[in-house]
Amino acid sequence: LAQPIRLLLEYTGTNYKDKFYVCGEAPDYDKSCWFGEKEKLGIDFANLPYLVDGDRKITQSNAIMRYIARKHNMCGETEDEKVRVDVMENQAMDFRNGFVMMCYLDLENKKPGYLKSLPGTLKQFSDFLGDRKWFAGDKVSHLIILVIVCFSAAVNPTPRTNPIMIKSLKMSSACFWIHEWLNDGAYIDNK
Repeated sequence: LAQPIRLLLEYTGTNYKDKFYVCGEAPDYDKSCWFGEKEKLGIDFANLPYLVDGDRKITQSNAIMRYIARKHNMCGETEDEKVRVDVMENQAMDFRNGFVMMCYLDLENKKPGYLKSLPGTLKQFSDFLGDRKWFAGDKVSHLIILVIVCFSAAVNPTPRTNPIMIKSLKMSSACFWIHEWLNDGAYIDNK
């Protein structure tokens, strides 16, 4: 849940401190490191991940992503672009949640149906992209990071040579931008 936030912070060149809470050993996985601190942070709806920026304390992954994106004018400029950002953000989360439910509830029985519906789902994303360079228009928005993280997990059960991915190349070319950025050294040098 925090990785898209880290990627957006890196992309925008924002300085940040990444704080990790380490659970204890199995089988109990002691979480007192977090639960002992959680209520002392003064954060509404204290949860992980969270962002502290001056006096602002924010939880919820999408709220954090949006806050960072707004600070860097990455949420669309026109009303149409802003609507596209809203729609795509929620559609990407629906896509991610469907994958997560499959994995956690009944992977073996749900995977065949998931893979069968995947081409149609990817086509919807591709159709939404249309002739635009990015999902919201001509400028990069925070969506590209959110979408590529969702896709990298959810499409992983499908080999890259599979016709599902080949048919979605138009959309994939927009998304592979982040892979180039991640591998150009700037992101990796900071880690």
